[in-house]
Amino acid sequence: MLFRPSNLRTAKTLLSCSRIPSSSFLRSYSKTASLQSTYKLVIFDKDGTLTSFDSMWGPWSEYNASKLESFTGKSLSDDIYEYFNYDKHQKRYGKSCVAHDTHEVVKNGILDLMVKKHGFPRVEAKSVFEECWEDIFDVDADGIANKVQPLGNVKHIFESLKNHSIKTAVCSSDQRDSVELAMKILDIEDLVDRTVCGNDPDNTPKPSPENVHMICREMGVDPKETVMVGDTYYDTKMGKTSDCGLVIGIMSGQSDEHDLRDAHHVITNLDEVLPLIIDQKPDGK
Repeated sequence: MLFRPSNLRTAKTLLSCSRIPSSSFLRSYSKTASLQSTYKLVIFDKDGTLTSFDSMWGPWSEYNASKLESFTGKSLSDDIYEYFNYDKHQKRYGKSCVAHDTHEVVKNGILDLMVKKHGFPRVEAKSVFEECWEDIFDVDADGIANKVQPLGNVKHIFESLKNHSIKTAVCSSDQRDSVELAMKILDIEDLVDRTVCGNDPDNTPKPSPENVHMICREMGVDPKETVMVGDTYYDTKMGKTSDCGLVIGIMSGQSDEHDLRDAHHVITNLDEVLPLIIDQKPDGK
């Protein structure tokens, strides 16, 4: 898909006018102690952490469900929404596989639904699926930039980390085209040192610690000097199992506080992360 510069300008205008939510810590405590001096790397999830999950993936779900239904003549939409845990009327997701699984895993789930619940032969289902299914940036090329809604002052956060010589990475289950375009719209593509995406050949799905360990090796940073920031159980579990020095869960996506129980801190929005990272000891004190 060709990215239209006009969409980027429009999106950046929207970002500059967006209201940033007030700061309010939900939970803050230390579960582990480290004697390192300062953090050297912060790894962020994307959807639900840096950008709104619902504004991006709601239209995508509705478009693909409608297209599959129209093509096959069968009532598939409600079952697809149930599989995604998506409320079409509220335009909101609950805890959803779309938030943490790779595209291939999600696609295979829909194929299984078509075969097992609607009686499609698998070969036919796969053929129909390949004909109809569209990835996020194929759905609405002209308006997609406006669907990338930041969940805080994203560029300021990345600039502040860069100014403190703290490296940054984005680790997402989303596809690379989607991740790179979101970073371009957020105007942080030159501030991110490394991205790991769901369709990368060296990606290992969350909550495996492998992606964190790979990023740390490439950045020359010990995991104990690393911060993991995310909005799902899979993000915070990945941070814990990889032995990150600080794990921050954000109540801005699909999870509640219990889901984020592996985090050292649970906060309500992205703008609360800087005080926890900059000029802090890695035990969060």
